Amino acid sequence: MGELRRLRQFDPVGAKACMAAVRELGDSPRPEGARALGGSGYYRMSVGAWRVLYRPDDVTVTVHVVKVGRVA
Repeated sequence: MGELRRLRQFDPVGAKACMAAVRELGDSPRPEGARALGGSGYYRMSVGAWRVLYRPDDVTVTVHVVKVGRVA
């Protein structure tokens, strides 16, 4: 959650959008807009001007958010 906390300082509206998208990952960890990063098990998802890098864990039904950064 440190990444989202940092994002909230720079872009509060973007942070809210990212938080909403991350919450939805609990119901659907691989939504239509998410892309797998090769065979690494990591996925990326664009949320407005931001990208969320995460790894879903199907065994424990957990989503680990690794990084939130601006889309280049």
